[in-house]
Amino acid sequence: MARYVDDLALLLPTIIGAYWRDPTAVPMPLGNAQDVTLSGLRISFHTDNGIEKASNEVADTIRQAGAHLQDCCALVEAAVPGCIDQTVEI
Repeated sequence: MARYVDDLALLLPTIIGAYWRDPTAVPMPLGNAQDVTLSGLRISFHTDNGIEKASNEVADTIRQAGAHLQDCCALVEAAVPGCIDQTVEI
C-alpha cells in the first residue's frame, strides 16, 4: 500500500470512501492519526489466514513488526479473525 507509514495518510482518504463497483462497501470516517496514542492500542496480526499462507519473508516481517510494537502498545497478539474462513464464500 505504501513504502512509508507517513504515506498512508495520503492514501487512506482515497480508499475509505464509497466504491461504486461494490454496493456493500461502507464509507468509513477517518479520524486524525495525530490523535492516536500508541500505548492504548490493541493489535492483532496473523501470518496464515487458513486460506493463503504468506511467504516466509512476509511472515517473518509481520512477526518482527509485532515484536517491535510490543514495546509501545497495550497488547500485541497473534490471532486469526473468527470468521475469516468464510471470506472466499462471501
